Amino acid sequence: MSHTVVMGASPAGLTTAYELAKQQNVTVLEANNAVGGLFRTETHEGCSIDSVDGGFSTQDESVQRLWDEWVGEESMEVEVRSLIHFHQRLFKYPLSATNAIKHLGPINIALTGASYLRSWIEQQQTTTEEHNSEDWVSKRFGPYFNRLALRPYFEKVWGMPSEQLAPSHAHLLLTSHSGKDNTLVRSLIDAVINRPTKTVTYPATGFGQIWNNCKTSIEQAGSTCKLNTQAIKLEHNNNRITQVIASAGENIQTIPIDHLVSSLSLTELITYLGAPDKIKNAAQNLHYRHQIQVALVLDVAELFDEQSIYINQPQVLVSRIQNFKNWSAKAVPNSSKTCLGLTYFCDETDVIWEMEPFDLVRLASQELVTLGLIENTSLIESGRVVHQPSALPIHTTQTHRHLAMVQNYLEGFKNLQTVGRQGLHRYAQLDSDLLSGRRAAENILYSRFEHPTYTRHNLWEVPSLPSTVETPITF
Repeated sequence: MSHTVVMGASPAGLTTAYELAKQQNVTVLEANNAVGGLFRTETHEGCSIDSVDGGFSTQDESVQRLWDEWVGEESMEVEVRSLIHFHQRLFKYPLSATNAIKHLGPINIALTGASYLRSWIEQQQTTTEEHNSEDWVSKRFGPYFNRLALRPYFEKVWGMPSEQLAPSHAHLLLTSHSGKDNTLVRSLIDAVINRPTKTVTYPATGFGQIWNNCKTSIEQAGSTCKLNTQAIKLEHNNNRITQVIASAGENIQTIPIDHLVSSLSLTELITYLGAPDKIKNAAQNLHYRHQIQVALVLDVAELFDEQSIYINQPQVLVSRIQNFKNWSAKAVPNSSKTCLGLTYFCDETDVIWEMEPFDLVRLASQELVTLGLIENTSLIESGRVVHQPSALPIHTTQTHRHLAMVQNYLEGFKNLQTVGRQGLHRYAQLDSDLLSGRRAAENILYSRFEHPTYTRHNLWEVPSLPSTVETPITF
């Protein structure tokens, strides 16, 4: 029986293993003690803590079928409600005209309109090339609104000037569910006229239950999920991966394989392969943004009604605040308490990445006071810190050049595929990750049975699926 090793129990990796385990032997290797990667659920004092924001939705029927198989009746439909904390005020999202006018003020509105009109006129007179995200956003929202609202948040999340981010970066993050680029005019039309109620599917106790269900199904089919097990070397010969050397504590394992699927970051994968120096250098130039989630339990029954607040404030480091009980009442079993998740994005060289958990909890607590969400820190009973390295792939203006070199090298291995956000180095919604995992499994199964009408999926070209739910600039 053919044997496939999947490195990384991320949603994409688990999807591949789930589909393959129905017909062959699979071994999943996961360095952490839980499955789900960035989408795993941690617990603290009975509260379910998700590191990602938002529920699940898709327009792909095959992905929806997978989700339904895993979730069963353990989910609910949730109406998405968000706020944007901007200039010491809370804007509702989706935007309302009266709310925006009230909080932005006539001067900012006038300057935004004039800036957008001037930009639009210039576009009619000349065609300018978009070299970076700054150009892309300014063209569609006007330079003034970009400087006022979008650029500060982009740079807080991604840790670099917008001029260094690729235009595709902004395009992906500011594309509506219809597949069209958002512009200032289209956003206003959607805010005033097209204000549909947005609903998503959300697991009752967090995303972790989905991946645990998937893991159980894989194991019941006779395959294996090895937690706390990390690859340390990939041996290969004649353009084929032959075996994986992995460590589980002091136990070193050698695992022969027929196929390898990786959802690890490309930097890690290239290291394990012992690639030539020029490929290693290219991989080192593929940048990722780390994420820290600080969960705080507060002695208060209700704090705000929305699930998320996006923080566009330079005075604080936090980028997003989630209220977990507003996603699901089961996420916080004690109805007299509230559990918030404060999300920070950083690089490994930033001071915050090396801070002790106690100091991070104290920082997050103080920032809630600074933002005016609580009066003092005495309401906070306890906290938990969750680190997620390489959470967000970053596309700079130079990424395409380095990624092409890495991709070309990896495609030289006949039995290797990469999947998911990290494995394909692209920011995508959850359903796109699942689609890449399912298609990787199809590539292996159809090649094994030599299906006569099958054309191999090129996973690098799998488009990001347009979400059926439109959200603000979320990460």
